[in-house]
Amino acid sequence: MGQPIKIVDLARNLITLSGYTPEDVGIKFVGLRPGEKLYEELWINDEKVLPTGNSKIMIAQANTPAESLEVDVDDLLHLIGSGGTEEKVLEQFCKLVANYKAPVENGAGAKPVIALPTATTMNGKAVHAA
Repeated sequence: MGQPIKIVDLARNLITLSGYTPEDVGIKFVGLRPGEKLYEELWINDEKVLPTGNSKIMIAQANTPAESLEVDVDDLLHLIGSGGTEEKVLEQFCKLVANYKAPVENGAGAKPVIALPTATTMNGKAVHAA
C-alpha cells in the first residue's frame, strides 16, 4: 500500500497542480467530523488472511460461509418486507454484522454504532484504532 501521506500534503499538491498556491485557496483544519476515522482497517481480527501469488495482495476470508450469509440476508429482507418489528429486524441485522452494537436508548438522536477493534496488526506492527 505504500507509505501513508498526510491529507494536508495531498491538498497542497492538488492546489499547486491546479495553478494556485495554498495561500490563494487556504486550508482550514476543522478536526474529525462525526463518523470519520483516521485510517481504515484492512481486515477484522477474526478474518483469516491468505496469501496470493503477489506478495502485496492478500485475501481476507470471512469466518461466515457465503451460503449462511445469503440465508441471513434473505431472512432480514423478509422481515423488513413483512412488517417485522424493529426489535426482530435489529436482532436479524446483528446476526449479519457480528461487531454491530445496537444504539443505547438515550432519547432522540440515538445512532447505530459499529464496534471496531481497539488494536489490530498491519504488516506485523500493532495499529491502534482512533
